[in-house]
Amino acid sequence: MKITDVTVKRYSASREPRTDPGGIQIVEVHTDAGVTGMGFVSAGSATSDIVATLVRRNLKAVVAGENPLLTDHLWRRMHEAVPRRGGEGIVRTCMAAVDFALWDLKGKLLNAPVSALFGGRRPRVATYANCAHHLPPDKLGRPWRRSVSGWTVSRSRSSWPRHACAPCPSSRSPLTWTSASVS
Repeated sequence: MKITDVTVKRYSASREPRTDPGGIQIVEVHTDAGVTGMGFVSAGSATSDIVATLVRRNLKAVVAGENPLLTDHLWRRMHEAVPRRGGEGIVRTCMAAVDFALWDLKGKLLNAPVSALFGGRRPRVATYANCAHHLPPDKLGRPWRRSVSGWTVSRSRSSWPRHACAPCPSSRSPLTWTSASVS
């Protein structure tokens, strides 16, 4: 089995004028067996084009034609392929997106959760409501309270560090556990 393509789908949404919401880029690694793995990288509007180009051109050239199950080998090849002359942080986040996709692909091919491939998994996983707003929880109002209904912990953007992880208005316990199959 070989990697046939690496694609990037870019998503961005700005609901507020004069803000740089950045965006998320979904990286997909395709194989000749018809199985696709998915990873992601987030980037601000200033680096979004650079990130997409690094994945589509530089990293794709390194992994195309290779066996997707050889994740460690492919990571080393990606690391060696891109010169480290500044911008290393951007390169590493792009590599991580491809690496996420490779591990996702490996899990699908082996019919196993990625957590099991790493050596373990939990029957229950702690979860929280992610509000993804730039305002502190006390300024979000009714929509926020409605969106976290039933959760005991919520998280808003870290631009307000003291509010980054706050108890929900109706919280009774510090953490909510849910049964989940992590893959």
